[in-house]
Amino acid sequence: MADLDVTPSLKLNLHLLSVVGMWPASYAVIKLLSYFSVFVIFSFYLSDLALAFSVRHDMERLPICIGFVCGYFVSVFKWAWLVKHRKDIREVMTSLMECIKLGSANDTSGDWSKALQASNRTSIIVSCSWVLYILYLATQNTLYPLALNGMKVDIPPTNHSIHVVSDRAGENEDILQNKAYMLLYFLPFGDWPFVDTSHSPAYEMVYFIQGSGCIVHSVVHSSGDTFIFTLVTLACGQFEALISSLKTVGTSIKYPQLEACIKHHQQLFRTVEKINALYSPIILVEFFNMMLTLCTFAFEASKMEGGGLKIWAQAQFFLGTTIELYMICSAGSRLTSLSLQVADAIYESDWIDKPKHWKKSIMIVMMRGQKPLKLTGGPFYVISNETCLALLQLSLSYYTVLHNVQDAHE
Repeated sequence: MADLDVTPSLKLNLHLLSVVGMWPASYAVIKLLSYFSVFVIFSFYLSDLALAFSVRHDMERLPICIGFVCGYFVSVFKWAWLVKHRKDIREVMTSLMECIKLGSANDTSGDWSKALQASNRTSIIVSCSWVLYILYLATQNTLYPLALNGMKVDIPPTNHSIHVVSDRAGENEDILQNKAYMLLYFLPFGDWPFVDTSHSPAYEMVYFIQGSGCIVHSVVHSSGDTFIFTLVTLACGQFEALISSLKTVGTSIKYPQLEACIKHHQQLFRTVEKINALYSPIILVEFFNMMLTLCTFAFEASKMEGGGLKIWAQAQFFLGTTIELYMICSAGSRLTSLSLQVADAIYESDWIDKPKHWKKSIMIVMMRGQKPLKLTGGPFYVISNETCLALLQLSLSYYTVLHNVQDAHE
């Protein structure tokens, strides 16, 4: 990472990626932490797969298990894809840095530096806020069972002395009917049928795997999202600076500076195409998972009774998924809009009385600017605000179908 001249916002995202082994670590401590994170990522995901298989006949637990498996599959896929394409990540950052250099060379009014500072500030604020929110959700989900541990549950009375087996070792005793109760101990993602957690240290080990796995997967998920958001935001900042420069063509900008603007525009096109090639498969998988997540969260929340913390937790996850969808779609929509404004900006410049070679260069920019730049989710989605709304509507439709099927069975 040290050999790349990256902006502060990219440094933040690269450090986040290195913590979970998605980018080479700069420090020994982070490198050791990344080894631990990789172990947790795969051990936790494999255990979730085993859990989903073991409860395949339990229709109460199976839907939520499938939801977790699909959600964590996105994290595993994102991790594997970015690790495999580290070389492409370097090429994207190098291309982006070339854009920044071309923009700075053509900065006559200070608009470029203002656009870069605004982009850095926006990306850092959004990245920190999103990572902290996801870590808050993961930590809350991990620590919540600790608040319930030791809960006493009365055992129905009987005329005989009974033997009560607690959820923890060393607490079994023969008790009479008037003192019959059981102490309950909980896990973040419920019991594993294939592991006996009624004794130590099995309970503690399973709790550690589930808790650490939830937190590490949240870092993988959020760091991947904030990285693409930062790349697109920086590209948008370069487009804003370019548009500002093109509006002054023919007045304060001479022909050599117009050529520099054209090179800057061409480099921006190449950079965005590389970003899209890198992240398009990830966005495709992520959007399918978002639809499933929104549908299952709404379905599970509709079955809960009495309100309380469980519904509040479901609402927070639902809100987080919606924010994630909007964050990606709004960045893609802004990029498309700015790429189309380039042609309008140069058309509004003072080019009418210019020589033929000026007009020819301006025509080339206008023709290229009429082709919008788009982020895509594979061959199926164009990342935009319209796509965000369409996915929310589709998730609601799937939820309605599930709810009707459940009512029909009941």
